[in-house]
Amino acid sequence: MLIVFKGKYSTSKSVTGSIFVEDIPVLRYEYFNEPNPGAATTMHAHRGSVAFNVSDDANRLSGEYYSGRDRQEFGSIELRRV
Repeated sequence: MLIVFKGKYSTSKSVTGSIFVEDIPVLRYEYFNEPNPGAATTMHAHRGSVAFNVSDDANRLSGEYYSGRDRQEFGSIELRRV
């Protein structure tokens, strides 16, 4: 499984991933993020993790992310299929 996120300032690629199926399906993965050449000098490569709950119709992923010990960034995220 490969999950890729391409942002304005960086690109993330999964390094491991799995789907857990218990009460609801959960997609979990660890990623490695690398800044793009135009990113601020304060940005640096880091690891992080994501856990998404999969909606009943599989059109929405909602969950939380954590972006590495030194960055101390975390929060909620929601993706919808359009």
